[in-house]
This record gives sequence, C-alpha cells and structure tokens, in this order.
Amino acid sequence: MSSNSFFNQMNQAYLEERYESFKKDPDSVDASLKYFFLGFDAAREEITVDKSSGEVRRSMMPLEFFAEKNYHQTTFRESDTVQEIAFQIIAAYREHGHLEAKINPLVDPEPSKFLNNNTHGLLESDMDTQVSTANLPLPEKMPIKDLIAALRAMYCDTIAVEYVGVVQEVDEFNWVKEQIEVSKADTQIDPSEREWIYKNIYKAAAFEQFLHKKFVGQKRFSLEGLDSMIPALHGLVDEFAKLGGTEVVLGMAHRGRLNVLANLLHKPYSSIISEFLGNHSKQIKGDGDVKYHLGYTQDVTTLDGRVTHVSLNPNPSHLELVNPVIQGRVYSRQKLTSDIEKDKIVSVIIHGDAAVSGQGINMEMLQLSQLKGYAVGGTIHIIADNQIGFTAFSKESRSTRYPSDLFQMVHCPIFHANADDPEACVRALRLAVKYRMKFKKDVVVHLVGYRRYGHNEGDEPSFTQPLMYKDIKAHTTAQRMYKKHIVDSQLLEKSKIDEIEKIVDTQLENDYERVQSNQTIIANTKEDETWQDYIDEDKETRITGVSIDLLKQITELVSKHPSDFNANKKITKFLAQRVKLFEEDKIDWAFAETLAFGSLLVQKHNVRLSGQDSRRGTFTQRHQVVYDSKSGEEYIPINHLSDDQKTICVFNSMLSELAVLGFEYGFSLSNPNALNIWEAQFGDFVNGAQAMIDQFIVSAESKWKTQSGLVMMLPHGYEGQGPEHSSARLERFLQQCADYNMRVCNTTTPANYFHVLRRQVVKRDRKPLILMTPKVLLRLKACTSTKDDFSEDKIFLKIIAGEKGQLKSPKSLTRLIFCSGKLYYELADYLTKNDIKDIEIVRLEQLYPFPDDVISEVIKTCTSLKEVYWVQEERKNMGAWTFVEPRFTELFEGSDLKIKYVGRTEGSSPCTGYAKVHKEQQAQLIAEAFTK
Repeated sequence: MSSNSFFNQMNQAYLEERYESFKKDPDSVDASLKYFFLGFDAAREEITVDKSSGEVRRSMMPLEFFAEKNYHQTTFRESDTVQEIAFQIIAAYREHGHLEAKINPLVDPEPSKFLNNNTHGLLESDMDTQVSTANLPLPEKMPIKDLIAALRAMYCDTIAVEYVGVVQEVDEFNWVKEQIEVSKADTQIDPSEREWIYKNIYKAAAFEQFLHKKFVGQKRFSLEGLDSMIPALHGLVDEFAKLGGTEVVLGMAHRGRLNVLANLLHKPYSSIISEFLGNHSKQIKGDGDVKYHLGYTQDVTTLDGRVTHVSLNPNPSHLELVNPVIQGRVYSRQKLTSDIEKDKIVSVIIHGDAAVSGQGINMEMLQLSQLKGYAVGGTIHIIADNQIGFTAFSKESRSTRYPSDLFQMVHCPIFHANADDPEACVRALRLAVKYRMKFKKDVVVHLVGYRRYGHNEGDEPSFTQPLMYKDIKAHTTAQRMYKKHIVDSQLLEKSKIDEIEKIVDTQLENDYERVQSNQTIIANTKEDETWQDYIDEDKETRITGVSIDLLKQITELVSKHPSDFNANKKITKFLAQRVKLFEEDKIDWAFAETLAFGSLLVQKHNVRLSGQDSRRGTFTQRHQVVYDSKSGEEYIPINHLSDDQKTICVFNSMLSELAVLGFEYGFSLSNPNALNIWEAQFGDFVNGAQAMIDQFIVSAESKWKTQSGLVMMLPHGYEGQGPEHSSARLERFLQQCADYNMRVCNTTTPANYFHVLRRQVVKRDRKPLILMTPKVLLRLKACTSTKDDFSEDKIFLKIIAGEKGQLKSPKSLTRLIFCSGKLYYELADYLTKNDIKDIEIVRLEQLYPFPDDVISEVIKTCTSLKEVYWVQEERKNMGAWTFVEPRFTELFEGSDLKIKYVGRTEGSSPCTGYAKVHKEQQAQLIAEAFTK
C-alpha cells in the first residue's frame, strides 16, 4: 500500500499507535489495517550483506521513510503477494481514482500511473486470484480483476471524490469513504425522483432554447452545457429540507443566473421575457440593473412537499465579489433566528471555473470560514466549470489541475461530477449537503461541463477555440442524452416525458404572448419581514441623546470588572478613570463610544464591531474586551449592564479588507435593528476593499433597492506619518455621493461621535455611514465633551459653528473658515493664540448629505462677512474641496461671496513622507487660513 496515501488518510501518530497494537496482537486492529501491516512489514524490510564478513543483516526502515521518499510511486517488489497488492490498489483508487474518472463530458480521462496494474506489480496471470476485499461493501473474497472493476465503479465513474490527503479528520474521512464505497444498486433512484430530475433538466434546456430563438443575439449568459445544475440545485434544496433546513441563501455570478431565477426560484417567465423586451416600471426608484444581475426571493417546494425559503442575492459583474456578502448575510440570519447549531440556514455559492481560480477573494473567504464571529457552519460551494474563461483555456487560467484545488486549504472533500449525467450531479449535491450538515464545514461540488456558445451569445467562440467548439457543436445536450437513457432503459414512460415537455413549452409560449400584448410584468419577490418597519428616506430630525441617569448607570458598570478577575493593572486603572471623567465633564472619545454602545444595548439594539485590532483598538484606546492575566479568560464589561440588555460582539478580524468588509455588509442586510460597524486599522487601507465599496455599499440601493446601515470607521488625519497612514481617501466617497445613498461624516467631538453612531439606529431608514475617525483626538485634552452634551434633548450636529456651536459675535465677522475633522483644533489654537476677533471657524461634521440649510442660516447671521475659505490638510485634488466647492458656489449664487481654498497643492501621493516637511506645510496652511 502507498504509505504516503495512508499517511494522508490518517495522521502519523494514529498510524503508529495502531501499528504498535498490531505488533502485539494482529487481530486487535481493523481487518484492512491488519492486511496493510502484513504487507507493509515486508515492504519495509531492508536486507544488506556485510562485505567483509558476508553476514546477512535485516533491518526495518522507519515509517517516515515512506512518506518522505514518495515510496508509493515506485514499482512494488516481486515479493509482494497478490493480497498485499490488492490493498495497495484499494488505497490507490481511494486517493487517485478521480484521475481516471469519467467526469469530463468532452474529453476521456488519460490513464494514470497511480492506477496502472504494472505500477503495483500486478501481472495478467494474477487477475483471477481470489483476494480479500477487507471492509469494502463487496463479497468477502473475489478475483482481483473484479475488485478492480468494483473500485472503478465507485471511484472512476461520472462522480468522483478527492478526500485522501485532503480531509484530515478521521471521522470525516471515514464518512466520505462510506458514502462513496457503495454498490451501483445503492445509488439507484426511484421513478418519482427520476421524473423530477427530467422535469427540471428539461425546464433548464427549454428555457435557454426559447430565449435563444426569441431574442437572437441578446446577452443572457446561457447555462447550456451545465443544464444539470438546475436539477442538482433542486436536489440540494430537497436534501437540506429533509435534514431540517429551512432557508438557503444563494450567491452566484451571471452565468446561468436567469435559469436559476426562473427554474429554481420560480421567477415568472413572463417577468424575465418582459425584461428582455426592455419593459420596466417607471415607478421603480433608482437606476436598476441588467436582468442577469438581479436577485430574487421565494419559497420553494421540494420533491416531497417541504417548503424551503430560497433567496438569490444580487451580484455585479465582479464575479466572486458576492461570496463574503453571502457568508455575512447567513451569519446574521443565523444570529437573528437563534440558529445556534447552524443547521437551519445555509449559504450556497456558485463559482465559475476561471473566476474561482483567479479571484483572491476566494482565499480570503475560505480563511474566514472557521473563524469565531464569521463561521456559518460551512458553505456549500458549486463550481460551474465551463472549461474556459471568456476566451482563455483552463491552462491559461490556473496552475492547478482542477479549479477546486484552492479548497484543499480548508481540508474539505471535493466531489467532481460530469454535467452530462444529471443523476450524478444530484447525488453529488446531496452528498455535499449531508457532509455540511454533519460536520458544519465547507464542502465543494465541481460540476464539469462546457459552454455551448461564446462568453455571451453575441460572441463567436470558434475564433479562439476552433477545435473545442467543433466538438461542442457535435456534442448532444445533457437533456437529450438523459431522455434517450431513460426511454431506452424503460425507466420512465414516453407519455410522461411528452407531458412534461408540453407543459413547459406551453407555459413559455403563453407567457411570451402575454408580454407581447404590451404588458409590463413585474415579479413579486417574497418580502423580507425584517425590513417591514423601515422606509426609503427618513427626513425627520431624530433625538439621539439619552438621560443622564442612564449615562451614569453605564459609566459605573463599565468602569469595573469582577473582583476575582485578574486584569492588567493598567487596564483596571483605565476602566476606573471613567467615573472621574464623567464626574468632571471630561468625557473623551473612547468613553463616548462606550456610552453610545451601552445605551443602544440597554435600548434593545445589538452592536457588532469587526476589524483588525478592534477589541483593543488600533491606538490602544478602546479595551472593550479585558483579559485575565493569569487564565487568559475574557470579560466584556459592557455586556453586564442589565439582565435584559442586548449584547455587543467585538471581533478582531483576519488581515483582510475586501472579504471582511463584504462579510460585514452582508451582515447588515439581514439585521437592520443592530449597529453594525467595520473598522479599518488605518483608513488608508480601505482601498483594498474598493470593489466592495463601489459595487455594493454605495450603489446597491440604486441598482437593487437594497438598504444597509453599515458603519465604516476609517481613521483619517495628517499627522506626519507618511502617505500610507494619513488618508482614508475621503474624496473617493464624496465623488460617489448622490440620491441620498449614504452619509459621510467627520465628527470632531466625543458627543457628536456618540450622536452620529446612535443616529444610525434611531433613524427609520438605513444608509451606510462613512465615518472619518480620529487618531490624535483620542488623547487630545481639548477634545472632550460634558455629560450634558449627551443628554436626552440633544441631537447630532451637522455643523458646529464656533467653539460651542454658536458664533460669539456673528455681526462683526469678516471671514468664515469652513473645515472638517481634527484640523479644527489646530486652527482654533492659532485663532486663540493670536487673539483674532473678526474670524470664526465652522466645522462640517456631515459632508453628505451636504448641510446647505444650516450653513445658510449661519451665513445669514454674519452681516459683515466678506470672505469665506475652505481649509483642509489634504491635497487640493483630494479631501473634500472638489466636493464642497460647487456646493458652496451654488449656495452663494446671487451674492458677492465666493468660496476660496487654503491647503496643500495637488499631488499624486496623499502627502509627504518626511515629518519635518509635514510640520512646515501644516504650519503654513494654518497661518494662510487667517492671513491669506
């Protein structure tokens, strides 16, 4: 037997333990191990002859030799018995059977040396030798040729599996082996399921052909070549429901999406046909999106009548971008519905072969899959393998044999199935569901098919793949092959098949005629009750303050830990000083944040905070989680405010922006009643997630009518730390502001920070909040608030005029300086030190929606005003200048006032990397704000 394969099946410690037992009593181990060790000892024996004495010496090579030397790739010695060879062959098929499996509908598998009889020393004269079949579900003894035939039926048919050397847990390994090592008779399905499979594959094929004929050349990103995915998905939903599941959340790119919408989620054909004809309702708000990006939600009835809620999330053309969004959405749903065992709601992601190999977000997503705070109990991954990516061959798209090889990193089984065999595809998905439900881990089904047309239906694929498309053109469709098989084998009556086809064809034609009669058909997706209390736009000013008594209660309880808890002395002091800060009216930034979180928890809103170093805080400011110095046990003071409060969950995320931000965005889609925050370590790193921002966060409501209340905390501010630790690229967010799609704020006081966080939950709409957060202000003595600033009659201030929100002598002012962020404190310091009386500073705490109404009110009070300046520390082509300049210009229309700029010059990098140069530039722009 290949020791390398066995080392991959079981860990070495387990193998050695069993071997020691075998040496003491051969009958004390499993029969397959017994025969393995018998042959293994023979293979390990090394015979040498001493040249001087002629003495023959026998020694045993160590177990490690076989793993290190890849021993199983050599031809076994002549001394091996046929029985020993039989066990070697069993191991070889378990590990390498997929190499000769009939999983590719276009190409026959090449012979593998791993499965070659000569490799194992098996002679033609040995083929009739009776051998033990160990624990295989076969007769106890049979000719070795029949054993090989049985192994080929198990491991080399139209379904195959990789698990040896991949799966590392013994119970998972044995489970997969038991599911695969079954007889052909055990995999047979009953007539009702076969009829169900044919109905679904026919619907998939007929739908595509109907669109192909009616809408010639229109893009639809056909599923043809992978039609079996539709019955396979129905098999997934059916098996999940049988095992007690109630909800499936599905993510996929555009290839085959229309077919999934129509034939899994039952989006009406008439609605899709209407979209092909260009019809849409003028009453629908927003820009909308192309039909093959849209989502849908519906209750699906399974084969045996169970009802399962299935939703397909919208997705942009960025193929794999939705994947962490699905995980976050499912995690949130599991929390919301108390699905503690994670067996009621499941995430399913359909990947393309080129995209799953090429997009790095998949590695990030897999790294999240088993982490606390992110694990959803396993995702079912389906790879829809066209064997081509746009015009690139597989060999141009990846360096691995299979597009599924990436998933070996999470040690899950990988099932391969030939998309020309719908029953194999259904079986593979059923196995995947069972594995996921039993072991709560990711699992992969690789459906190998082809793409009948070009990347879209207007492409000519034979330009670049002439030989491949010659074969595809001559290749019979899976539906027709399956029909021939079940008719010729008399597995289903021809009359029943004709009836199925007639019903589907008639429905397609009738729906087409209905839409042709100038009717715009809008599909009614099932409404999400979670969102029923929320509106598109809440224009009301909401009170965000709370009572002083509540603030005091929170302060007292978050300022201590249990007496027997051995916290770090500095942390104990940090917590205790909050009482003093509260009493002295010197509430700082981190304390205000804790008060915001605590007040929301008491008012029955959960809080989730996720980011790199978020538990402690990048700048050692937060300490929401305290650790026992002796035991390492953690304690979260804010989760101990009252018996009936909600909870805060704070997680240190892995070192990723793109996938983690996508996960948090997905979480926000299912839990609008919670405060959901993603925090960047530094705001500069947010551009690692730019695609998620562009395609989902800022545009999803316009494209797909999807709201999110996600908060993005982005540390921002020029402090001489260089171009990668200064800018959260405020300008990029402001450039994308329109149609009230988000809120962009840069608060400057602890109290206003408190109010802007609470406003996210108090408002009746849900918009992403892009929040520039400070670094230097965390410990700036001037940056504190009084407890009255948090009281129950207070609100979030969109602007703060002067030091306290009120201009001292507005009629005497000749110049107003508008700014945003921590720069205010530097400007205010200059103003005070130079005793300037005719200039005041106004802070824009909210940049979008632009607060033109409150700015106008301030301007009106300044009757002697001659100059208005916008001052920023960012480059002129960065920061807020290009956003505020046209808005101030419009605001001043009809007056003599003009907005003028003070700040750094334009540049390609956010700032200098030299601390001395930074200080000089900063001092210059501050002085110019008052003297220019």
